Amino acid sequence: MKGGTYTALIEGLSDADSGNGYINKESGENGFNPIGRALTFGHEVFGHGRSAVLGRLDSQHSDAIQLENLILRVMGKGNIQRDGSNHDNNTKISNASAIPSYR
Repeated sequence: MKGGTYTALIEGLSDADSGNGYINKESGENGFNPIGRALTFGHEVFGHGRSAVLGRLDSQHSDAIQLENLILRVMGKGNIQRDGSNHDNNTKISNASAIPSYR
């Protein structure tokens, strides 16, 4: 039997409970997930999941945030980005808008 990972996405949290780490680059204000389930799915499965499968355990934080920011740009919400300051270890990522290097 092969090993693997599992992802559980829980819905139903209020905006306040799910975090406001989305920064509007035009106004500088923090906001909430502007897309919803699709963005969360991409962040968890493709941001953390692909990174983990490739053995990139030390870059889980930056890979997931960078991938999420890429999804925001592709979906027309490029003015809203995350910097990592309220994710995982609460460390701001200097290149948060870069494309993840695992491509």
